[in-house]
Amino acid sequence: MSDKIRKNLQIMKLNRLDETDYKILRILQKNSRTPFLEIAKTLGISNATVHDRVKKLLGTGVLRGFTVQLDSKKLGYEITAIVDVVLDHPSLDLYKLKEGLLSIPEITEAYNLTGDTDLLLKIKTKTIDDLRSLLTTKIQHLEGVKRLSTSIVLDSPVERDIVV
Repeated sequence: MSDKIRKNLQIMKLNRLDETDYKILRILQKNSRTPFLEIAKTLGISNATVHDRVKKLLGTGVLRGFTVQLDSKKLGYEITAIVDVVLDHPSLDLYKLKEGLLSIPEITEAYNLTGDTDLLLKIKTKTIDDLRSLLTTKIQHLEGVKRLSTSIVLDSPVERDIVV
């Protein structure tokens, strides 16, 4: 068996999740600050087992980190916009465009799509004037951008991560 195949099999084995892994993920998803000892007691397993499981989940990329959820409106970001971006040429090398997108902190999410829209951006700004300026002075001038279509979000009735 080649080293490449052996490595792929090891990764596949590491990525297999059992019910204990899912229980740990559910607890951490509700509160990522839950102490491992508390998780261990809740699940009836050892603290070391929880530690090893979380280490495995981090190592395989299933668990990408422990984050803080901010309320953007309470921080003054009143405007959320969804921007459809049409590129000059859909097969354009996205590397430079990606660098440009990453340099704009108001872009909170970006998706490369199939269909009439090539990219979908989620943007948060403090004011409508900030949004207008961002669109006309930065995003519209990114290499490869042909056309923008912007929608303002009125409400977000569902906003969550995947539930495990």
